[in-house]
Amino acid sequence: MPIKVKKVKPQSFKDLQSIKHYCNEERQRIKYQSIGEYIENRATFMEDETFGTSSRKVRFNEIGFSDWCKLLKLSASFLEGIDKENLATQVINDYLIKENVRGKLKSYRFVVDISDDNTVLGIVSNNYQVYTNYDLLEDLNNNYKGFYKDFEMIESYVENTNLYLRLLSNDINSGIITGYEGDYPDKSRIGLQLSNSMTGKGSINIAYFIYRLVCSNGLIVDTGKVSSHIWHSGYKKTFLSRIDKRLPEVIKNIDRVKEMLIRLVEIPFDEKRLVSLGGADQVYKIIPLRDYEKNIRKKLEQDKVFEFDADMMKGPIRRNKGNLSAKVFNSPYRNNQSMFDYVNLFTEFAHDPKHSLETRMDIERKTGHFVNWIYENMCG
Repeated sequence: MPIKVKKVKPQSFKDLQSIKHYCNEERQRIKYQSIGEYIENRATFMEDETFGTSSRKVRFNEIGFSDWCKLLKLSASFLEGIDKENLATQVINDYLIKENVRGKLKSYRFVVDISDDNTVLGIVSNNYQVYTNYDLLEDLNNNYKGFYKDFEMIESYVENTNLYLRLLSNDINSGIITGYEGDYPDKSRIGLQLSNSMTGKGSINIAYFIYRLVCSNGLIVDTGKVSSHIWHSGYKKTFLSRIDKRLPEVIKNIDRVKEMLIRLVEIPFDEKRLVSLGGADQVYKIIPLRDYEKNIRKKLEQDKVFEFDADMMKGPIRRNKGNLSAKVFNSPYRNNQSMFDYVNLFTEFAHDPKHSLETRMDIERKTGHFVNWIYENMCG
């Protein structure tokens, strides 16, 4: 029987009130339990599912189990692939009897959802400073007057305590679509994505967010030289002062993103120029070559690699041909396909139903890195 873990289900929210209500409930049901206490009570892994004793035990969701395996330096995929009943349990318990492993575990805590049968969502060190998603939402409201009035929340998410709060400014930045029937505004809104995690998956992070109205796609752009990470360490009371140092500067520099967007709209899509400047590597980071494509490329002579890469730069257009961003890109009513059009093919790809929320966010973030690369290498 394979390891039994619970699936992680992302939650989406359309308005601030509903996400605050959820995060308020979340902070009450998430508890941090010392693994050392379990070890002192001779806890073991049991029945391919739980860890603890007969009187106190925890279960795992898929992310929590992955963290557990990393801590034990075991392969989660290997253990999950074992079919023989209790064999995975035996392997884990063989590790747990080692004194150095038990000593290491005492330095960590389980992040547990007590409302869901004591399910482990992740693992953090004993030094990890808890700052809940609700704390972040309330501190933004209480310490930055008019903050939520200056921004409009669009669909935001919480997955396994990982918060992705998306806020758009009232300013609308317009490019121009030039077509056979005239010029039309290509409107985008620029704002912020604030993210936080209660399971040790990263710092509080502030990034820019660009939302294109014509196809409802978004991309995440790093704040550049502006420091935007607040780590879960130190004293809780200093969190607010650290946010206070970062947030105003990020907002002040939002004009940099507007300028970047205008330049992207002005750069025509040219696959050969993109490849000649080294852009193929950037594209392959977002949509990797399939195995057979890698093998074909590997066998090519150097002068043929350029042609191959130039053709592959059109891959996102072919893969997304039925989606809105590709229809915009290929529309017979426009004749100025831009690098911004091209970038939006990747954000459309991020919305593929087979992608998890984590994968989608990763694609949007990598697309933002690509935007920075375009700005630095193709402008001029």
